Amino acid sequence: MRRIPEIVIFLALACLFTVTFMRNPFQIGDPCDPKQWRPRVFETFQIDTYKAIEQTIDMTRRDGHWPAGGFIYGYPKETDVYDRAFALHVKIYGWIFSHTALDSATFVERTEWVVSGCFAVMLAAFVLFVRRHIGWGAAITLAALTCLSDWLVFIARNIDLLFCLRLLPSLLSFMLFRHVVTGGRLKFWQFLLIIGAAMIFLCLCSNPFITNVVFGIGVGPVFWGVLHRVPFRRIAKWTLAAIAVGTAAVGISMIATAVQGYLFFGNADKAMTVFHAAFNRMYGHEARFASVDWGAPPEISVFQIFEQYLTQPMMSLPFYQNKFPGYHIYLSFYAFLVAVVPFSLMSLLDGRRFPRFEANRKLLVSLSAATIYSLGASLSWAFMMKGHMWHHLHQAAVVFYIPYMLFLYMLMGCCAAITLLQLFDFARARRWPALFSDGADSPTAETRRPTQPMPKAKSNKRN
Repeated sequence: MRRIPEIVIFLALACLFTVTFMRNPFQIGDPCDPKQWRPRVFETFQIDTYKAIEQTIDMTRRDGHWPAGGFIYGYPKETDVYDRAFALHVKIYGWIFSHTALDSATFVERTEWVVSGCFAVMLAAFVLFVRRHIGWGAAITLAALTCLSDWLVFIARNIDLLFCLRLLPSLLSFMLFRHVVTGGRLKFWQFLLIIGAAMIFLCLCSNPFITNVVFGIGVGPVFWGVLHRVPFRRIAKWTLAAIAVGTAAVGISMIATAVQGYLFFGNADKAMTVFHAAFNRMYGHEARFASVDWGAPPEISVFQIFEQYLTQPMMSLPFYQNKFPGYHIYLSFYAFLVAVVPFSLMSLLDGRRFPRFEANRKLLVSLSAATIYSLGASLSWAFMMKGHMWHHLHQAAVVFYIPYMLFLYMLMGCCAAITLLQLFDFARARRWPALFSDGADSPTAETRRPTQPMPKAKSNKRN
């Protein structure tokens, strides 16, 4: 009976997220107004990639499951060894499609609901986990801002990019490492196996060169290690080991991509295109690939590219839609970046004047550490994948926020909830802290007043 409320909340959240991803009921980005800053983005975001998927599943139905280029999908040309890389998920789509009588367009449309539903279930489980271990404030804020975040709403239903898999390693790290640090039913090596399997599956379904996904695996050891006051060296070893497993998964997928490229093209040079592409999408400028949109112009600084991501809106808030159609308030990444500092500093408030913050200091410090760590993981993508960031602003901007934004949402909600509870305590007691005095009249001042020494007990012994 105790599980019934959680089951109801879980199902409600899953339905809410699924409908939000598919129908955009909150009108994020206003897809109907051509004068918007991103017109009709909800309908057109990455729809062009669906053409390759439709072609591949049609080839699968016609030629069989494996003859259609192995794991490769899309047009069989040289650059597809990188651009399409592995596409295990499309092969799964093709296998299902071959057992139906649907046309490819209808099948893709229905698959969107399945992909959105899987992502919604994953996020609903994560919100419930946050509610149990961090609090209602963080969980409610996380759920609300998820529905209002362009970076999630516009990408969640895309069956090509499978954004749920890109968030899965960091969320698994955060949810599972609690059992490792507390000596529970999960050993560290078992944790690494689970994370490695998730990374392998991700890399088999998508381009694996996502540095912030790899570094984001360390968020679990950072949060739970700081929360349980584990020595820094041990936290660092856990984090580096998790990152090493993610890196190994990327390496395995790159080798497998090269092998399948050789089997498909029969040419080792074309099979190595994947490594040349990775080099050019970072900082390389190979002459023979100058005609391919892989690298950024050498005269363009990485800071010029990064500036676009600081100001690009990633969360739109509908505001007076009926009175002012098409008008939105949006919060940029820069605004969230600035928000990290005050929310993190709230963990350092004087615990004698603010008892609620003192009681939750470990949680606030650990959540701040996880958020700042996740921000560093996101920044690695900006500075390492210069070419990709330059050519794919629409897609790279979404990938850029993994896993930073979710943890910032939790930090904001946790701080807001603790602040409201502290204000409620002050109002109920009708006593407010003296912020600029010695604190003699603060609500907890009596706990700091010097006490008289206890009188010595008289001895019963006779002299």
